[in-house]
Amino acid sequence: MQERLLDLLERLGTAINEERRKQGRSLSLHPTHYRILFYLSQCNRYSNTPQALASYLGLTKGAVSQSLRVLQEKGLILVRLDDRDRRVHRLYLTQKGHQVLQGLYPDTLRRAVASLSPEQVRAGEEILRSLLRRWQASRAYRPFGVCKHCRFFLKKDGKCYCNLTGETLSPKDAELICYHFQGGGSG
Repeated sequence: MQERLLDLLERLGTAINEERRKQGRSLSLHPTHYRILFYLSQCNRYSNTPQALASYLGLTKGAVSQSLRVLQEKGLILVRLDDRDRRVHRLYLTQKGHQVLQGLYPDTLRRAVASLSPEQVRAGEEILRSLLRRWQASRAYRPFGVCKHCRFFLKKDGKCYCNLTGETLSPKDAELICYHFQGGGSG
């Protein structure tokens, strides 16, 4: 039974990547490029660096660097030096990058997911998140997660804070993926 679940996960991933290859041909995008664009659309200000991206994708710095160069040349991302620490590069999606993301998931897949009940969607998400977390833990991979679910997240007097960095968080930052995420939060 476990093998069937693993096979289904593999088949879904393969089907999604094949659709992305077809869609991305005009831009010569690889499925990894879509994963980078998606990550950048979902990460907060602590996580939009090449190092965080490499960790999230499980890729080498060299592979990420090459992909970032391609995406930058195509006008899909901007790379800027951090205002506080000039050694750190920050990655941002351009308007064109956001537009490319509109085709991230095939319409047929979106319709298939939309045909599920809200309970099925929640259950599927819970199962897949649990599977991912267990696999990440077994491989000592950084977990990543939404900021407001982190043990360092604090909401006080209507404001959001990161107890790790000591900084105030915007409501948007609290909803995004964070490189410093550690489970166990209550948010």
